[in-house]
Amino acid sequence: MPDLDGLRNALNKIDTDLVKATMAAFLIEAEAMKDDSMANCPVAPDGGILRASHEILGPVKEGDEFKLWIQVGGPADDYAQAVHEHLSEFSPPSWVKAEQSGDGVKFNVGGPKFLENAVRKRLAGLDSRVAARVAARMKT
Repeated sequence: MPDLDGLRNALNKIDTDLVKATMAAFLIEAEAMKDDSMANCPVAPDGGILRASHEILGPVKEGDEFKLWIQVGGPADDYAQAVHEHLSEFSPPSWVKAEQSGDGVKFNVGGPKFLENAVRKRLAGLDSRVAARVAARMKT
């Protein structure tokens, strides 16, 4: 008689290990995106509050999907949107005036779309990198 309980337990362990490996692989990718975003996040003369506000939420598994979020801004969300979406409805009046005068807003480091650009850079080959990390982890 086949040991169906043992087979079921073995398959459940493989499934659990596969989920853990996949979540770990996506977290590594998210960390790389966050690091790139932080490196290209403008820093105001009075500090780096926006740069320091980067955080990763997740990953979580919802049904057949893995989700995670890279969040920037925290309590300074309006400021984060102003910088990232420059010009936007959140931009300070001085930025709007500078842009309208043709001078533009000068960022000492990085610039708008710092998070979006970081994510876009990592999308090429994302599936291959995640698959390779999952495969390597599942071999151990």
